[in-house]
This record gives sequence, C-alpha cells and structure tokens, in this order.
Amino acid sequence: MAAALTALAGLAGCGADQPGETAIPEAAAARDRGGAAVPVVVIPGMLGSRLANGQTGRTVWPSLADLLFGSDRLARLGLPLSVPAMARTAADAVVPAGIVRRAGPVDFYGRLIARLERDHGPCVAPSAIAPDTGCVLLAWDWRRDLVEAAEGLEQAVAKLRAARDAPGLRVDVVAHSAGGLVARYYARFGGTDVLDRPAVTHAPMTGARSLRRVILIATPNRGSIYGLQRVMRGERLGLSRLHPEVMATMPSIYQLLPHPDRDWMITVDGDTADIDLYDIASWRQFREAIFLPEARARLVARFPSPGARAAATDLLEARFALGLRRGARFHRALDAPPVPGVTAPQILTVAAGCRPTAAVCLVEEADGRPVIRLQPGTIRNPRPGVDYRARMIAPGDGRVTLASARAVPDSLGGLTVCADHDRLPPDPATVAAVVQFLSAP
Repeated sequence: MAAALTALAGLAGCGADQPGETAIPEAAAARDRGGAAVPVVVIPGMLGSRLANGQTGRTVWPSLADLLFGSDRLARLGLPLSVPAMARTAADAVVPAGIVRRAGPVDFYGRLIARLERDHGPCVAPSAIAPDTGCVLLAWDWRRDLVEAAEGLEQAVAKLRAARDAPGLRVDVVAHSAGGLVARYYARFGGTDVLDRPAVTHAPMTGARSLRRVILIATPNRGSIYGLQRVMRGERLGLSRLHPEVMATMPSIYQLLPHPDRDWMITVDGDTADIDLYDIASWRQFREAIFLPEARARLVARFPSPGARAAATDLLEARFALGLRRGARFHRALDAPPVPGVTAPQILTVAAGCRPTAAVCLVEEADGRPVIRLQPGTIRNPRPGVDYRARMIAPGDGRVTLASARAVPDSLGGLTVCADHDRLPPDPATVAAVVQFLSAP
C-alpha cells in the first residue's frame, strides 16, 4: 500500500503489473448445518484500515494532506509513550473506521470485497452484525499490538454466533499480510495475550474451534526483511516519511520482524552473522531505528529541554525493548505445538514469487564501525566471488518472500501468482482462488 500511496502523491508507483480481467467462476456461498451461509471475515494488512479520531471523526489515515505536506504531519500516527512504559499499548483517541477499498484509481481490497458480497451479501463492520450478516470487515488499528486485533476477531465471531443464536458456528477468514498473523494467532490462542510469558509450551487452539477455512494472502509467517528495513530507517509514504522513532511507538511493527530462528544477516564474506535481532544492544551498536543520529537530532529538536528529552528517550527505549521482547515471543507462540484433538481450520496460502525481495541484510566494517547494508549495490567493500544478490535477494512479492508466505506448517497448500504485495488482494487469480476455496464442499 505504501508504494501505491506514493503513486497517488505524484511519485513513481511500485511497478505492479496491471492484470487483465480473468473469468472468476460463479459460486454459491458454503452453508452451515442450518442452511445459512457460512460468514466470512476479511482482515486487511498494515495500513489497510482507515483510522479516525473517535471524538471528532476526523480522518487520521489515510490523509492526502499528510502524504503531501511533510513528515511532521505523519508524526501524529505515533502512539503516546505511557508511564509505565511496560504497558502493552498506550491509549489515544484513534479508532478503526473501515477498510481502505480504493484510494483514487488504486484498488486495494475493493474488488475482493465486491466479489465476496456477491456470495455473502453486504460486508459490514462488526458493530453492524445482524442475524443475516454474511460478511464482516474487521478494520483494526494497525499501529497496535496484533494480539489486540485478535481480540477484535474474537469479539466479531462472538457477535456472529450470538446474532445467529449458533454457539457452534464456524466462520471463514480471508486475511492479507499482517492480517494473516492476526488470524493465525487467534486460531491458536483466541484473544488471550500469552506474550507476557517467557515461553509458551503449547497452543490450546482456542480460536480454531470457530474457524472453518482461512486464506492467508502474502502473510509474513517468518517475518519480513522489508519490515525490518522500515523499523531501521522509516518508511516513505507519499511525499512524507514515517520516521523510525515514530514507528518505534507501534507494537505491531516488532511482530513483523524476521523470526528469531531465521537468518537475517550475513557478513561481507557471505557467511551468516550471529547477531541477536531481538536484543536492543544490537540496534544500539548499529545505530539503527531510534539510535539513528538523525532520529536523535529530531528528538533534540522536539524536546529542547535536556530533562524532558532524557525522559522521552528513556520511555522510547523502554518501549523499543518491550516491543522486541514481545515480537520474539509472538513468533515463538505461533510455533508452539497445538493440543491434540482440536479440528484445525483448513488453510490456503496465496503468495507471489516473481518480484525480487529482500531476504537478508549484510554487515560490514566502514569508517571504523559495523554498518548494515540493505541492498547488494550499497556494499562498499565486496569480496571477489561472493554472489551478494543470490544471498540477499529471494523470490517474493517485493515485501514478503515466497518462502515466508508459504511457511505455514498446517497449510493445505498454496497458490502462486505474480503481483506486488499490495496488489495481491485484488488480483483476479487471488479473487478466483478465494471464491473457489470458500465455496468448495
């Protein structure tokens, strides 16, 4: 979505192919035992939910003015740093306000939702669930902890069951990107927060009892180097930039980092570098994210008083350390073995493998200190005979590698299409796969 929003702001887009229309088969919605259509819940990815001020109704995201007129305006997306900083998520006035179906000429979820409505009826927000609701759009605050979004899914399922007076109702889920991680967490733990535990020995499969089928579209099941790069350096949105010290206030971003057991860094010799991504000392050593000199300079400008600046810096570092800890535990929790005897939902993955996608970073010495390189072309002292592109780049959708999107142990299989990350949900092949999977006996 970030690349498409950049295009809307007058910059070059992400270069996605414009797929031609393909025939999408007609299909009747699957029926539960009572003859009612099995409801489907749609969960968008990062940036895919509209955000608004719950008190004034003013749009907070996406705002064309913010995208056009500078990074200072995007700073308001940051969550407040609370005391104590160990609180999971500080509160603010922002609330989810729907899914971004389209932005100007760019389709994000519009085509997919429109096709689901043909089989399931109008798609509504959880607050509007009624006995005849067949499609729910689960907008969520993508800045906040993914566990909170899983709580929202739990509440939506409970409302569907209550509205239909069907306590055993099982629903379908179609989830994109980080939304897929929300669905996977919910299947294992429902809306219960288990990330305050040092280790999770098993998954009770609490939510699995209410899921029939799940489609994961471009989900970073083993994390994303692109997500890591955003945390390190911030993200370009339109003509503005979401700075790393702002992103660091958002618990969700840490849960999109590469899996703790995944190789994420190599040396200039092409060997794997043994560096703990989830130790704040590593970030301090590399001067990345909140330790970037530019980020520190912005904090100085924002807090001219040394005392206020020291207090804000302490809170930000505490938030960063907590986010890293919960991010590692999030991945570990998804790895926990399920309890036996629970019927797991059927899972289908949809992913792309035709775009060069960052797979690892590289560290080399430069100017007397270790420096992280994000792309092969930025390496200052390459070694002869090392194929850096082969080591650092892998097939994917430009954001999530094919390997990460496919890394679901209990998946039935997967469909591979050719599209950029943000264009996968409306891709005709994706929509056809969703229709076929949900309507199959």
